Amino acid sequence: MLNDLFDGGHTNYVTASVPGGPDSERIVAAAAPFWKAGFSDLPLGQIGGEHQDEFLDTAKRVPLPALREAARAAVFKPALANG
Repeated sequence: MLNDLFDGGHTNYVTASVPGGPDSERIVAAAAPFWKAGFSDLPLGQIGGEHQDEFLDTAKRVPLPALREAARAAVFKPALANG
């Protein structure tokens, strides 16, 4: 794998291991273990400053609403079940 990183294969490794793009389901699935572990804040990042505005606009419309909804369900579901 290390050789792949130096041979230009890093793109495939990164895209396979880091959820990105407008696929909210994949992003929410990647965040779920962190909520289960007790994390309340997760960072979202964009590599490449020239696309930052586009990233922020897309994040507001696509993954952020899905993440908020899933986080509420993950965080409040146990409390409601016990109530």
